[in-house]
Formats: sequence, C-alpha cells, structure tokens
Amino acid sequence: MADVSLIKSALFNISIEDSSVTERPLEQNNDFVTYCSQVLQELVRTKRNKGYKFRDTNELVPSHIVSLIINQDEWESRTRNIAEKLLSVETETQATIEKLNTRIKKGALLILLLLIDDKKRFAILKIEHNGFLDENDVTLKQGLPEKTRLQKTCLVCIDDSNEIEQLLISDSGAGISKYWWNEFLATVELSNSETNTKNAFMSIDKFLKDEIKGISPTDYWLIRNDTITYFRNNETFAFDDFVEKINQHNFENENLREKKEQFIAKLSKLPEDERRGFDTQFELDEKVLKARMKKTIVLDENFELKINGEISDFSNKIKADIDSFGKYIKIYSDVGYKEFGGVENE
Repeated sequence: MADVSLIKSALFNISIEDSSVTERPLEQNNDFVTYCSQVLQELVRTKRNKGYKFRDTNELVPSHIVSLIINQDEWESRTRNIAEKLLSVETETQATIEKLNTRIKKGALLILLLLIDDKKRFAILKIEHNGFLDENDVTLKQGLPEKTRLQKTCLVCIDDSNEIEQLLISDSGAGISKYWWNEFLATVELSNSETNTKNAFMSIDKFLKDEIKGISPTDYWLIRNDTITYFRNNETFAFDDFVEKINQHNFENENLREKKEQFIAKLSKLPEDERRGFDTQFELDEKVLKARMKKTIVLDENFELKINGEISDFSNKIKADIDSFGKYIKIYSDVGYKEFGGVENE
C-alpha cells in the first residue's frame, strides 16, 4: 500500500440547481486522512485512465494548478476559482443535454496536494455528493460506496523540479466526459482513438496468439471471438471491464485453467508496453476495427475460411474432430448446407 501524506486540501459542494459553490471546512484529522488515503489508493490502482496534457497552461484551471504546485499561499482563492469553473462548465453542459433527458450527476469537488511515496501529486476529484463524510464534524462514516466513490478524476504527477511529468484523467462512466477533460481541465489527449484502438486490439490479438493458440486452439478462438464481440459492441473501451470479461472465460484446456491467474496478470500489463501500449479508457474507432478483425485460415490449396468479425454462439457453430477419414472441422450453417447440396427434410 502506497504511503500517502497530505500537504493541502479543499472540498466544495457544487450545485447546478442553486448555481452555488460552497466550501466545506476540512480538518486534517485522522478520519479525513484515512478517507483521502482510501480514495487515492483507489485512484492509483485504477485500470481505467487516459493520458492527456494541458492545452495551454495560461488557461484558468491549468494556470492555477501550475501555481499551486509551487506555492500554496493562495490556496483558498485558487481552489475556489477551480470549483467555480467546474460549476460554470457543468451549468453550460447541463443546458446542452437537457433535451436528452439527461442530468449531470451531483458531486463534490475534492482538491488535494499530497505526497504519494514521497512523490508530489496534485489531484482534482469529483466524488459522490452525499454520505462520504459528515459535513459537520468531518468524521468518517460507515457504509461508504467503496467502488463508486470516484466519479471523475485528474491526477497530475510532478517531478523533483516541480514540472508536470504525467497527467492522467479517468471517469467512472463508460467514457471520459468531454466537458471534464476539455472545457473544465483544458487538456488534449496524447493518443487519439485511432491509435488507441489499433494498439489495444493488435496487442491483445498478438498476446492471445502467443500465450494460448499453441496450447489450446479452441480456447484461442473462443477468447478471440469474445474480444471481437467486446470491441464491436461497445463505443468506448474500459480495460478493467475487458479484463473482467476475459477472466470469466472457462478454459477448456486443463493447463490453461491451472495458469489462469498468471495469464490474467500478463494480460493486465499490456497497456504498459513501451512499443505498443495504450490508454485504459478511450473511445473506440470503428474504422480501425473493421480492418483488424478479419482473419483468414488456409484449410487447403485454394480453400480458405474467412472470419470477418464476431460470431454469435461460436463454440457451438464450429467443431473440430477426427473420424476414419482424417481430421475435419464441422460448421453448422443453414446457408452452407443448402449451398453444398443438402436436402431439406420434407
């Protein structure tokens, strides 16, 4: 567990309905430090984030962050300005999405300057509005929503020279809300959807081929089909959700069943690859997927089987077996049956 030490903190309730920003006084007692430590452990462990950089450090939120990293003399006024900027952005965004019968989730804004394992970090966190702390005495209460506490986050990693070396943004939703990373934080993405989609799919596809195909072709094709289904049926990619989906696969091969934990651990490290790494939360690019998902299997001379995308009920449609004539595959298909002269039952 990482060692967390608080330097400065600020908490604001944001109300679109009342058009108000209300600061909640914080006493850095043991309960509050414990709470912040729990939140930050969750933030550090998350498998769902995306790399960004500030569009212009002269814009409001970036300029305040850059200043507060170095000097905290104006902590109260600058953090309040950050909270007021969020209120302004959320009010404008709510007006835009009102006709879609959608509402921005209520939330409080927690701003922290801290040390994590002696490394300086600046965090802006939108957290659940009610129940995380008693507003009167700032004491930790039981029954906290452990898994849904963080709504939206921004973690700024700072080097020993007080320069920003990394900026990670995440969202508990399927994708990262544009108003959060663009209008509020004034950032631009480091990798676009096309690059992320290509790198993620190619990395996962190669990993499955290297780790599974030689041991169990059946498991390889089943998991590859599950992978294609995930990419094709979602508009956004959340790596933690994808890993959980693959973790639910029941391996047919006994050796793979015994090594499932190691397999998932290796899979979880793919985003960190230096050559073909990818963000763990991003919008999928459909154009990239169409080209990458196609697979051709040469069955014999002038005889190929093409797979162009996901196949529903894959495990029951294609079977491999051996009979007295040799090895074969059986494909269940009404169209194929008729095409090759099958006779319909009268």
